[in-house]
Amino acid sequence: MTIYWPRPGAMSREPEVQGFAPQVPQEVLDRYGAKVLDPATAVRLPDQPAPRPTIYRSSVLLVPSGVRTDDLDAALAPVDMRIGDRDPDARGFATEAVTLQASGRAVSVDAWVALQSIRNVDEGLAEVVSLDHLLFASAPSTVLEGVPGAIQGFGPNDPAGLTWNGYSDSPVELTMPQANRALPAQPPSLLGRRPVVAVFDTGIRFNNWLGVPAGAPQANLGPFVESDQTIQSVALAGPQDVPVAANPLIGIQSWCFGHGTFLAGIVQQIVPCARLLSVRVMNSDGITEEAVLVKALERLVIRVEDALKTGNMAKMVDVLSLSMGYYHEGTQADEAKSALAVQLRALRSLGVVVVAAAGNLATSDRFCPAAFSTHQDPPPNVPVPGPPPYPLISVSALNPNGSKALFGNQGNWVSCWAPGTQVVSTFPQDVNASRSPIVQVASANGTGLPQTRESADSDDYRRSGFRLWRGGTSFSAPHVAAQVALELLKKAEAGQDFAARKADAVNRANAAVDTLKAQPTMPLPNPMPAVPEHVVVGDGQ
Repeated sequence: MTIYWPRPGAMSREPEVQGFAPQVPQEVLDRYGAKVLDPATAVRLPDQPAPRPTIYRSSVLLVPSGVRTDDLDAALAPVDMRIGDRDPDARGFATEAVTLQASGRAVSVDAWVALQSIRNVDEGLAEVVSLDHLLFASAPSTVLEGVPGAIQGFGPNDPAGLTWNGYSDSPVELTMPQANRALPAQPPSLLGRRPVVAVFDTGIRFNNWLGVPAGAPQANLGPFVESDQTIQSVALAGPQDVPVAANPLIGIQSWCFGHGTFLAGIVQQIVPCARLLSVRVMNSDGITEEAVLVKALERLVIRVEDALKTGNMAKMVDVLSLSMGYYHEGTQADEAKSALAVQLRALRSLGVVVVAAAGNLATSDRFCPAAFSTHQDPPPNVPVPGPPPYPLISVSALNPNGSKALFGNQGNWVSCWAPGTQVVSTFPQDVNASRSPIVQVASANGTGLPQTRESADSDDYRRSGFRLWRGGTSFSAPHVAAQVALELLKKAEAGQDFAARKADAVNRANAAVDTLKAQPTMPLPNPMPAVPEHVVVGDGQ
């Protein structure tokens, strides 16, 4: 096993590099009605520090569903904005995305400006209102795998998208026996059931090795992959990873298409007896809205609570893996009050281990939710009965030789490092996007095979089902999540009522993580000598 858990205080001796600068094409911002918050030009109150850069939906705020529209409108009146018609169905959620409108004269509707007005008029209300951030998949960008370059997946100077990193990788030929998915007999599984790992990502699609059938209906993704329609119905439409191509007139495979299937394969390679809960919360462009993720997490909290209350542990979720994030504009205290932090804290208090990718911009800026790992738990003055849950685990990436990946974010908020570079895993098998072999000539071949000699086709996965992805902390997170699930198999389940089951789930989760942390990192057979500080190796030096 190769997971590096730094000793307490070790990260304080490492250099920190901050100053995240969002680089997202205007076309992408327009697609989501979003804008970049620029600290140099952002309006703020006299005593307020400059915000950090972030990306947010410009006409949307996240508010508790119980907040009255009249109270919001009163706080927005000084900037000539008001709340639009609210969705009555949203009242069933703790958090609601509300739309901003101009209230009188023509104004530029801006959620950041609206939030400053709320802070100026009603500090109490401002404590529970926040921006609706865009979250990006934590897979690498096209420039030096995220250093420093465009934000994940958007190649510079190429409006057609012909250099997007969806094509920096390719199908691979891999003969992998079908996994033995039976619960282990030696040593016996004390858990007595399959551990459940939830992967909230781009969804999943046909793959023989995963057992996901072609054209799988929403309710049946195969014997070992589950779709929860109650959760999926409040996120994106259906669990299937779509579309293959963002622009059907060009047909180029979307850079993040297959991301969720790839993560699912990482989990199943490590703990094949696990059951996967796949929820599509992110589009194949590698982007989601915070409001979408928060609603899906609220429903996951309800599912886990119900499992603990009823004793129907088949509905229990043991580990949640997240490979996406954003950079928050405020302080750690602001992060902790966010709707996303509240839901993840609720899951951990129920015994769900939450693992999140640390991001790939080679920065120490706090990538959320991974950076929630440093939040005080529980928050001050918030009593939580039962044992304290293990903090969120944030994961950066290691290279195959065990070194830290150059692109991985690093800071005192990163919990550990795990394999995330040159990774091979499962990929949708019903895909042959518009790229063609560079060279192709006719040649007789076997029945059912292409009657050609050709250079490799970079986006034809129909006979492979496996892909090499060059790297990203996206792939490190499910590696750790799967290792936690593997340890949970060794922990017996107990408890006769809700309180007992809840306490037991938290204790089991904590024990599994503690056991994992105690395992030694696999060393190199012949370790290379350490590189002296500030020495750059390369170019014959």
